[in-house]
Amino acid sequence: MGRRYDFAVDLGDGVKIPYAANPRADRGKWVVAFDDDAGKRKKILTVHDIRGKNPPAEFHEDAAKIIKAVYRPPSLFPSIKNKSWDDCLEEVITTTPNARDETIRSFRAAVKAVKETMPEMGSPLDASDENVRRFAKLWLAGTSKQKRVSVPAKPRSPATLSYYMRALSSFSNHLVQLGVLTRNPWYGFKIEKGERKMKHVPTGDETTHFFAWVYSRYPAWVSLHTLLKIKLISGCRTSDVCQLKTEFLNGNLLVFPAEVVKTKTDRVFPIPDSLREDLKATAGKVHLWEGVFKDIPKFRKMSNGLPESYSWKTVYFVLNNLCREYSDQNPDRPRMTPHGLKRRAITTAVEVIGNEDKAAHLMSVLPETARAHYLDATQVYADAPGQLKIAEALLKMVEPVKANCGTIEEPKAEVEPENRLK
Repeated sequence: MGRRYDFAVDLGDGVKIPYAANPRADRGKWVVAFDDDAGKRKKILTVHDIRGKNPPAEFHEDAAKIIKAVYRPPSLFPSIKNKSWDDCLEEVITTTPNARDETIRSFRAAVKAVKETMPEMGSPLDASDENVRRFAKLWLAGTSKQKRVSVPAKPRSPATLSYYMRALSSFSNHLVQLGVLTRNPWYGFKIEKGERKMKHVPTGDETTHFFAWVYSRYPAWVSLHTLLKIKLISGCRTSDVCQLKTEFLNGNLLVFPAEVVKTKTDRVFPIPDSLREDLKATAGKVHLWEGVFKDIPKFRKMSNGLPESYSWKTVYFVLNNLCREYSDQNPDRPRMTPHGLKRRAITTAVEVIGNEDKAAHLMSVLPETARAHYLDATQVYADAPGQLKIAEALLKMVEPVKANCGTIEEPKAEVEPENRLK
């Protein structure tokens, strides 16, 4: 039975190449299927989602580009070949003005990784399936860069490689839509997950040292002190804290709305008496941390200037940069991050409450999430006297055995029988 092709691409000179649109349910995308010049059937995945029985009109435009790229030599497209990674990156940024800053940042980081790992792959058009596999293998075989000389180089993480591959796949989707690429060679490339490692949880002494450093550097920046304290005791993400509004402050209660903290219900957090007045002084008419935002020019150098109105991202980056500067000035200490304060908060909550499930509920995280990502069990449950009690209890099970058996005689050595042949 012959293959059925419902569509055709006109290559000119009376040459038409038939093709079919096949849905691939496991990927949720449409596939273009056709025979190459050697008569071998090819199936190439496109970026178009399956949303009905028939593919969208854009699918056929991309199908024509894919088939023409297979049947025509690359020399027919000299202008496309000259587009470098940087040229394509700028074109994507220009044509997608609504892209998030985090998305563009991931594109830049992934492109930089490709250029450093495989300089010979000078263009996105050089990204064949073989080159994609080779990039993943070469990058993972390297070591991570360390800013501090005293810190030894570490093996690269599969999680970081997966981040780069997803960014390159998304970046290539834009290039397919722009007509630079005919298909996305990065799509669907899976990275084996490495062993998950627990992030460092700052100890009580390390947390005290960090706050002492902040107080000594900015003794008069009370609004920043208040923000860091609320960040610490609430155990929330930095972005969640920075987006809070003044209307969420109700007397001695601070409400974290579900739409902000991405939970099913609102979180109501009681404010200690020692922070209540400072928090009210920091709050503005609309946003809770307008006081921090207004004080930034007094205490920080803003090379890019300050936005005219409150920007929670500006406050967010100030906290990130503050932790980075602390770590750079204290290279002999573990690096401090804003998220490390959340791990410290949840670990302390378990230590104080004595029950992991209840402590996780109070800190608005799932118990299994707290155990897997935020709780340092060594700090909470380390108990040498308790271990000795366990050992003594186990040894008591052994002592009666020795008493009942009495004195154990040494076994006599066996005497070999005489050789009767002598």
